Amino acid sequence: PTFRHRFLVRGACTNAGLANPVAALQTFFWAFVSNEDALKDVSVLDENNEPVQLTGMALDWRERLIGLQPLSFVSDPKQPDMIVATVITQTRAQFYDKNNVPFEGIAHGILKLRFEKIGDEWRFAGKER
Repeated sequence: PTFRHRFLVRGACTNAGLANPVAALQTFFWAFVSNEDALKDVSVLDENNEPVQLTGMALDWRERLIGLQPLSFVSDPKQPDMIVATVITQTRAQFYDKNNVPFEGIAHGILKLRFEKIGDEWRFAGKER
């Protein structure tokens, strides 16, 4: 299939800024996998002034993440300053053959991430539930 947005590979993501949701997704992904100090700058802050975390993932998910394929960026007319980005995730995973012998492969999943517009910038606001 042809995708509207390009595949974001772990090692090729950069700080693309926060001017729009597409750039904010790449910037969040860049910070998430390679620059944890930047997460505070690209995320909405919680009540403790800490960046909102990507929760509900395996403890080693960050290390296994290969890339993201953005599928859509959808806003709610009632909340125009909130966007939900739906992405396909690609991760390294361990599987087992019919003889229960482990081997490494690639797994895919769907993830929905929220981005909130604060001033003129879009920031990561957590995982959509």
